[in-house]
Amino acid sequence: MLEVNGYVTSLKLLLFVEQQTVAKWRSYLQLIHYYRAGLQKQFDVLQSMINAPVDNNKYKFISWKNEKNLFFQLQKTLTLENQAIVFSIVFVALCLLFICLVISISHKYKTPQQSRDIEVLITDRQKNRKL
Repeated sequence: MLEVNGYVTSLKLLLFVEQQTVAKWRSYLQLIHYYRAGLQKQFDVLQSMINAPVDNNKYKFISWKNEKNLFFQLQKTLTLENQAIVFSIVFVALCLLFICLVISISHKYKTPQQSRDIEVLITDRQKNRKL
């Protein structure tokens, strides 16, 4: 009788574990169902985009092979006012770059002198303490 109770207990435990496993797989299957539904929606949207007619006049590219055509396109798009704005922006950027270079060079040459001044101060204090 004791063996039968042990078998019944182990059977209950096994059934409980199996129920948890089945519930887990059901939740995984539900997640997969939602994932597939989302993929199907995306596929339908992409399929409609592929089947939509394309307007070829919408995309006009500049020919890089023909330099005259490229120059003409740039000349047409950059008016005199736009050129002045572009040149002033480039000039300001170059001035800022020059200022940054001058500051970095000045810091480079100031740093050793400052460190020497600090060393002199430290040695002077040490000498004063010894006296």
